[in-house]
Amino acid sequence: MPQTTKSVDTISRLVEDMQSRLPSEPPRSLCELRLSKSEYDNLCLWAKERLTRSMIRLSGWRAGAIILILITEVARREAIGHRLWPIVAEKFSDDVRRLLFPNNHPSADLKQWIQQAVRHLNLRHVFDDDEKQGWYITTHLQFGIAAHGFRARLPEWLCGQYTPDSVRRLLIGDLASESFQDLWQALRFYRRDWIAEEELRLIIEKSPWVLAEWQDDLVRLAREKLHLIDFEEGSESDELPTPDLVQDVEVEWEYDVGPKFKCKLADLEQLELIAPHYHLMVDETALLSLFRQHDGTYRADSNQVEFSASVPLVYLNLIDPVGEVHHSQLVHLWDSSADVNVFNLSSGKKVDSECDQMSESRSYFFILQPDLRLEPSSDTWVRLTGSSPRIAVLLDKNWDSSSTRVVMSDGTVLWSPQVRTAPLRQAEPQQLQHVSVQPVNHTDTISIGDSVTTVIKGVPEGFHVAYVRYCGRPLTFDPHTNELSKLIIAPEDANAGLVFSIGVCRLGVRNGEITHLRRSLDAVVVGTARVSEAGWEAIQSRSVITSRECRESSFRVYLPNKSDITKVALMEGPRLLKWLGQRAAPLGRVHGIGAPLVVRSQPYNCDSELLTIARGCTNGGIIKGVEFEHDGAESLQIQLTRPLELSTEHCVIAWPCGDHNEPLMIDPQNITSSDSRRTWSVVSSPCGVGKKSIVAISFKGRWLGSATADDPLNLLHSLADFSQNKHLVASLVRWFRLPILLSDQGRDVPTFANFAHKCPDAVLTAWISAEGLPHSLKHDEGFDRHQVESVQLRDLYLGWIPDSNQVSQIIEALGTNEQDPLGDVVIKLLLELPLVTGHIMKHWLADVGPPQNMPLKFYLDKVLRPQFGQKLNKSGKSNRMQDSDPLSRAASNMNVGPNASADEFFVKNAIADPAISTLSGHTLTGIEKSNLAVAMQLAPFRQYLASRVLDEIEKG
Repeated sequence: MPQTTKSVDTISRLVEDMQSRLPSEPPRSLCELRLSKSEYDNLCLWAKERLTRSMIRLSGWRAGAIILILITEVARREAIGHRLWPIVAEKFSDDVRRLLFPNNHPSADLKQWIQQAVRHLNLRHVFDDDEKQGWYITTHLQFGIAAHGFRARLPEWLCGQYTPDSVRRLLIGDLASESFQDLWQALRFYRRDWIAEEELRLIIEKSPWVLAEWQDDLVRLAREKLHLIDFEEGSESDELPTPDLVQDVEVEWEYDVGPKFKCKLADLEQLELIAPHYHLMVDETALLSLFRQHDGTYRADSNQVEFSASVPLVYLNLIDPVGEVHHSQLVHLWDSSADVNVFNLSSGKKVDSECDQMSESRSYFFILQPDLRLEPSSDTWVRLTGSSPRIAVLLDKNWDSSSTRVVMSDGTVLWSPQVRTAPLRQAEPQQLQHVSVQPVNHTDTISIGDSVTTVIKGVPEGFHVAYVRYCGRPLTFDPHTNELSKLIIAPEDANAGLVFSIGVCRLGVRNGEITHLRRSLDAVVVGTARVSEAGWEAIQSRSVITSRECRESSFRVYLPNKSDITKVALMEGPRLLKWLGQRAAPLGRVHGIGAPLVVRSQPYNCDSELLTIARGCTNGGIIKGVEFEHDGAESLQIQLTRPLELSTEHCVIAWPCGDHNEPLMIDPQNITSSDSRRTWSVVSSPCGVGKKSIVAISFKGRWLGSATADDPLNLLHSLADFSQNKHLVASLVRWFRLPILLSDQGRDVPTFANFAHKCPDAVLTAWISAEGLPHSLKHDEGFDRHQVESVQLRDLYLGWIPDSNQVSQIIEALGTNEQDPLGDVVIKLLLELPLVTGHIMKHWLADVGPPQNMPLKFYLDKVLRPQFGQKLNKSGKSNRMQDSDPLSRAASNMNVGPNASADEFFVKNAIADPAISTLSGHTLTGIEKSNLAVAMQLAPFRQYLASRVLDEIEKG
């Protein structure tokens, strides 16, 4: 008995040690214990030789915890495919194996002990989801990826193909892990050559999700099979069809209600769902819910969805449990730009009112513009209210084709049905074929949202215009000049082709036959539209949109008429987001750092944009918006993008406040939540909080979201006056995630650049050394956030040349090595800001010289270049940059077209050489600066340029 008690104590100590090594914040995974190879070997030996039945039974869930650790490590290191339990069972003695793994599967007792351990330790699990494979999934959530799996399929996984269930759960949803997201993002970035191999190796070294011995294989496999289509990015597959949420849209007429559209739920297997449940939403209304079943499939609480006929289209979103959009679909119900919409009630399908033949023995219904009527009049009709008011009229079967027609208010026949017995409609008279509609100002390009005056040209003598309709709406016109009333170019009109219906008849012929013409406006439409609750809405180029809108809304871009362009480059500032095609779709994942969203024919050698979508994009995180009724915090309301339970760890922070422009922390005691936890209200009245303040929500000091009630440019402008407290200001700008690349209309330089260039020491210290932040706040040090902040720095300091005083300030702030402060700064900045670093070196070496009076070449060759190489190769492995020509590698990773890379001549002569010449006082042209900004987003180019900078400094 004493021996057994001692053994039980051993298990208890092991569990205590395990708890101390796991992260403090749940949910956790056992791989975060970071077991070494020797610890794993010792655990296997202990389980085989020292673990007994009595120890397990007396220890209960604690023994279950130790056994789960062993299961986890065996699964990630040794298991092949689904052959997990037999391999684990072999790790125990025969006696223990019979207790824990009868028939090579976990026993009921073991399942109970492990489930208790999982709950005690707050580990990731799916036991509450009623999963058929709950034990298998829970085990894999403890380590994410296994050796055998990633060695067989990593390239496919990184492209979004055959991604394991555990990986998807660790990336999104309630069980997501920030550290796993960092690892996965780094692997994906490296695959696209957005980061260097050395940076990836550093992320791998720090990650608990992979073993040290996997590093070389991960690096190698991440760059294999580069021909695979990346289904996660959309850059290569923008034109590929996406799975539908619903299908088979049909209409029916309920005699007491009117028309109603119905459709079926589509095949759910194509959507790659993983969460416990989802809601299919239109705006804030849930249409149905999906629930995950034992076998991993999903069951809907209804297989049919109904839509009101009062709207021409609906935008469906499939929402996961944390409020994120997993999938979207735009469903067209009827044509809002048409005069007449006709539906066959027998089939439930839409009829082409111009071409399709109709049968008098069938029932139809019409959706008509309010100024139109069906003759003979019908007793069965309803008004459709909404953003596009219409009249729905029922045409019951056994109608008379000779008398059925749609007429305008003056009795003019606009439409009549085609039936099998009716003659074919006559061709348009030759003398009317030159009739056209043109803008009065003779422009060939008009923008979405513009007010346009048009005129009908080419009406021959002896004819006059009887009526004009535009996209289903009547227009007034001057009968002498044929100039039409002003019209607004709406997105729906552009989608329909800007169609005019024109009635023309002969002069002097009373009740003469009217010839109906259809013409499109003789102009090219440009601009951007987005689907909203009311349908399509124009996006003004001077507007600021959010990263959430870009990710979740469907956009359509109307481009200038350039026949040689099949795909165009969507850019967020200098960063290539993806290649756009013609179909409406979300814009994708943007950083939301204030940079403009523009469309170019290609990333490089562009002297102008094809189109500006928005002058900037912001990222509000969980905050949708803030409101002030008065200039005081008693009226402060914070709208959230999803429900958030207020806790003692949350805090609302407002800045700037008071006479010293410091941040104000508002405790949870002064905050209430309402509207199902979607609105937080500040109930006290702190001094100095108002519309010009930025308001944020934090959890344990980390940013969750922020927004301003005012234009953020006003706050960015005011920062130039805060230089007396520059280090605090710079740190808060970074923490609040202000859109610092936002610029005034018509200016290319970000507004925040005024502060950044005036106080470079404060900005660089805040971004690189993370200093100056109040102790209660913490920066997000994740990999993805680091990439975003690096883009900010590169754009802020593009083309900036520091003076001697600023160089001294930077050296003092960042040069912590007293023996060689310059070398310290060079190593910190060279890979991110090569040219700025070059200017710093020129100034410092001219004013101070190399440390300890070293010869310049000796200092470069023996000190800086070796340190630079170590920076590139922190892992100690061979560096691909050293194994291949840096220029060649930079060129091969420059995306100049959808399927084309740059050549070395272009990279060297058109980008790198002009950039290096700025160290000698030359000024970049507009195109050279633009090319450099885009190229600087690529790690291989920055490495190449950094080495060129050192070579240039050596020349003196």
